[in-house]
Amino acid sequence: MRNYNLPLILGLAVLSVSAMWFADCATFPTGDSQPIELSPREADEVIVRLKKLMDAYADLIRRTDVTREMVSNFSTTRHRQRRSMDTELTENSGKDTYEFDEDLLSECCDQGRTASVSGMPGYPGHQGEKGFPGERGPMGEPGDTGFMTGLKGDIGEPGPAGDPGVDGQKGEKGDPGTTGPQGTRGAPGDPGSKGESSQSSGVSHSTYIRWGRKDCPGDAELVYEGYAAGASYNEKGGGASYLCLPKNPQYMYSSSRSDSRHRARVHGAEYEIVDFPPYNGMDNGDVPCVVCLLTGRESVITQPARYDCPSGWTQEYEGYLMSSHRSYYRSQWVCVDENAELTTQASLENIDGALFYPVEGHCWNSVTGLPCTSYTTGHELTCSVCSR
Repeated sequence: MRNYNLPLILGLAVLSVSAMWFADCATFPTGDSQPIELSPREADEVIVRLKKLMDAYADLIRRTDVTREMVSNFSTTRHRQRRSMDTELTENSGKDTYEFDEDLLSECCDQGRTASVSGMPGYPGHQGEKGFPGERGPMGEPGDTGFMTGLKGDIGEPGPAGDPGVDGQKGEKGDPGTTGPQGTRGAPGDPGSKGESSQSSGVSHSTYIRWGRKDCPGDAELVYEGYAAGASYNEKGGGASYLCLPKNPQYMYSSSRSDSRHRARVHGAEYEIVDFPPYNGMDNGDVPCVVCLLTGRESVITQPARYDCPSGWTQEYEGYLMSSHRSYYRSQWVCVDENAELTTQASLENIDGALFYPVEGHCWNSVTGLPCTSYTTGHELTCSVCSR
């Protein structure tokens, strides 16, 4: 039967654990008294190894207690078996042959052969190879909305051009431009044939200007076609009446050295039509005119506020009464044809000059001023040109 030495077993166990610890810790700096600076990862590794050492030490204590208990039980059993064998030897001392209890002897030997003490755990094996990636798991549920705003992204590409905006309000009138240099005088034209005297023929004639048109109505004869003109709306000097300037002016003298500060000025006339359906689309357009000749009728009148003619008179045309704006300098009252037109479609550019505004009546009461029983404040006044 084997003889077990308990102190030897405990010493071997302590040496095994210490060797395992120092083998594991051999990679850490040691030696001088300088403090060791560890990274967070190294510090975590030291803590893990210390925990392993504490677990190994606790397991060693537990195994020592178990071993001590097993050795004690084994010693007690062995002592009892020895006493039993001594008793048998004493009882058989006078006999020539000793008779032992074979079952008892077999049990004793078997226990001696099978008695053992568990050793310390071996060192951890090498780390295995990295396995193949597993299959991709299902998509998780959307997380809660974060409370922080992300960084501003890059500027995107310019978007497509938008639709044109609404036309802005009409700007204020600009200052008149400077007068250009005067052209050279043209060659004199051929003299016309001498007309027949109206007194000798006994036929009367009369003329009138048709404002806003390029032709004469009815049996009236076209004398010439021209442009409506007058003093600028913001110049207090010059003539008060409008003019029908011909398209082909003639000059007798011109000098580029003339000082325009000592001259009067005449400007082309424009329609100033705002929200007045009879002349929609004509705002800022230039006003044409014609001079018409009547044969056999010697009187021509412009009748304001009515579009028909008095009894016995012939209507040449009808339209709307126009003049300059009430806040500008005064000008002439003229009758603009109800079917007015532009000099050209390109003349819609707003350059101002002499201006044609519709005229509205302003009544006061039935006793003084324009009677409100007949005239309505705010209504545009009509007109007619009549001959006889």
